[in-house]
Amino acid sequence: MRTNSSNIGQVSIVIVDDDDVTLECYARLLRGMNCSLQSFTNPVESLAVLLRQLPQLLLVDMNMPCMDGMELVTELFAVSKLENCRTHLCSSAMPPSDIRRLVLDMGIDAVSKDMVMDKAWLRNAIQRC
Repeated sequence: MRTNSSNIGQVSIVIVDDDDVTLECYARLLRGMNCSLQSFTNPVESLAVLLRQLPQLLLVDMNMPCMDGMELVTELFAVSKLENCRTHLCSSAMPPSDIRRLVLDMGIDAVSKDMVMDKAWLRNAIQRC
């Protein structure tokens, strides 16, 4: 788990991705934006933290070992309905239509990692929180 300092008024963001390089890219893109960032490479570890406190923005990788992104958001949704937490399930390939339909029913966006790795997209996501 990695975290940066949290200040009042900042948008809280949690990113769950098993790839350290991807997490570093997110951290660089978010630098200087009005947010506090916490990142996890282990989805099981993230679940324990997220069950106690949801962020305002949650970005979850779809394909991870031991627990995939869909399993993680399903567990969270069962407990909290992900209220007040903008959630995006991210994948390098678009998920199948049945997965997209399921996440939409939960109020979760399925997006490509290419889109999420865009600084303007991230800035817009933060502003919508």
